[in-house]
Amino acid sequence: MSDYESEYVGLIQAIINHGIDKQGRNGKTTSIFGAQLVLDDLREGKFPVLNGRKIHYKGVLGELAAFFNRPETIEDFKKQGCNYWSKWANEHGELTLDYGNAWTGSYDGIDQVEGVIQSIRNDPNGRRHLITGWVPENIPALSLPCCHYAYQWYVNGEYLDMIWIQRSVDTLIGLPSDVVLAAAWNIIMAQLTGYKPGTLIMQLGDTHIYQEHLNATMKYLDQWTMVQHQECPPYQYWPVDTYDKFTASNIELPLYAPAKHINFLLKE
Repeated sequence: MSDYESEYVGLIQAIINHGIDKQGRNGKTTSIFGAQLVLDDLREGKFPVLNGRKIHYKGVLGELAAFFNRPETIEDFKKQGCNYWSKWANEHGELTLDYGNAWTGSYDGIDQVEGVIQSIRNDPNGRRHLITGWVPENIPALSLPCCHYAYQWYVNGEYLDMIWIQRSVDTLIGLPSDVVLAAAWNIIMAQLTGYKPGTLIMQLGDTHIYQEHLNATMKYLDQWTMVQHQECPPYQYWPVDTYDKFTASNIELPLYAPAKHINFLLKE
């Protein structure tokens, strides 16, 4: 079994067994606080994606590509193959997001992504290889405030490690996609700075399962038992010249053979 999925299943079990029931903004949850996933799959040439249910990873890669190109409308996501941002858009299909825009300088002219690339190249032992997407004055106007909001890189020998910090974690729907996005981002940053992609550290704040997802969660755990000895798949990556040239076609998982898709949006 991959390190990733064993840790992920352990996180689900910790929430179910030790979580606190809460009434959240958009539903009842069971949650824990301050969880962490430490994933070494990329160091082994494997991509952290779940086998216990099918993850539509291409849409997530397209989401990252849209972030890198300063999204302003749902069409900016759709043209990259990502089709799940419509519910946050206004009636004109417009979005106001700090995802991507705060990273790349849409608001203040500072391209944090390029700045970190140059920082890693020129000062690999530096402690300022950091990007933030949390801009307090923007929050009231945003379509969706950032759930993941801070990212830091660390040169570790020939590897580039990454910390990903997230305030709110939908463990069943959101987190598997967040891991895909983080892994892809670290692959790109490592390639552009001359390192190998290293460890991902996912630092998680309010880490929750929606109570309406519990039946589907049990279904996932059942499916996982059938594939629990299956490792994460190897990946193929085609390098880019600059981060904003990345598209979903730059990463392929040709041997990805997961269990069937589970729809967590259906109430059972």
